[in-house]
Amino acid sequence: MFDLKKFNIITLSDSEELYDYQCYLLNQISEETLTDIVLQVAILQTFPPVGDYNEVIKILRAYFEQNKDIRICILGAYLSSTWENYKVNDFLGEISDLFQNADDQQKSILYYLMAYDIFKRKEITNQKDRYVELLNKSVTLSKRFFYNYCLLAKISDRKRAKELMKIGLSQVEKINSDSDCEKMTISDFVTYESFVNEYILGIDIPDWIFFESKKFYKL
Repeated sequence: MFDLKKFNIITLSDSEELYDYQCYLLNQISEETLTDIVLQVAILQTFPPVGDYNEVIKILRAYFEQNKDIRICILGAYLSSTWENYKVNDFLGEISDLFQNADDQQKSILYYLMAYDIFKRKEITNQKDRYVELLNKSVTLSKRFFYNYCLLAKISDRKRAKELMKIGLSQVEKINSDSDCEKMTISDFVTYESFVNEYILGIDIPDWIFFESKKFYKL
């Protein structure tokens, strides 16, 4: 079985709260729960004060070699583009093999992640046609997405951008205030679904992002 303890995961000296929750997760490991636990332990490493994104990517890359779960690829691709955009994103190289069994929402995410990588590498000028094509495919396939509309709006004329953002904002499902976040526990943030909803789809976001977007585009 995949051994998470061989990686530099959270120690007691890093954070007692995060360490205790990590121990709780590790105690739940079985053949049936392994992938879910790997995802949650990986996401837990991104929490402050730890924030060890490089180790997270190592964990996901090693596990993906054993299990080609699309969720591992999605999380790994996003974190690699965000934190290691000076390297080749190995996870994106695996995407073509995952499309066959992906549903429309997953395909929308995969197209978005390919565009997001171009965005993070500041390669839009050199790959604009492909960038636009990927984002258009992404918005066509999903009605539960905000950030793909944001990226497409950034390179559209003002009228079209406003139309795109109106659609994107209508797909936001949850807007969280600071007081809402203060009431939440680790379990509210550590699942794959909660991470994707907040950081990739943007359908569960802080209120300041939602209202600043509305203000900027005068919606």
